[in-house]
Amino acid sequence: MIGFVPLQNDATSITRKYRVAHEFKVGGITEYPSLLISFLGGDTRYQGQQFGASILSSILAMAYEQRYALGAFTIVSVESLPQTIPFYERFSFQQYTSPNGNANKYLGITMDEIQDLLKGMGEARTQNGKDAI
Repeated sequence: MIGFVPLQNDATSITRKYRVAHEFKVGGITEYPSLLISFLGGDTRYQGQQFGASILSSILAMAYEQRYALGAFTIVSVESLPQTIPFYERFSFQQYTSPNGNANKYLGITMDEIQDLLKGMGEARTQNGKDAI
């Protein structure tokens, strides 16, 4: 096994600042349906070989394609260790909770951002002669 990732439907509390910046409805709603990446793990023998990026890309593509069948969620979220935040930021994830020191951070990416990311990835793969997701 190279890696694994458990997923679950969730209700995610999002700060007003994030909701406004991402054009979420702000009138009293603070929790939104989400797909939570509970953990993205991989065998250390395969680190640095882009398997984690491939797994996350596949999850985002599946989430976007199946967003209504899986619960009509508006955001894909992950609880990230401080040292893995840059990995998720490469995929346009942004922190959506208030900072809490050096503890884990909650990061998210909206469906619109996933659509843009997948479009960009497909264009990049086409330019490189590889199949799109």
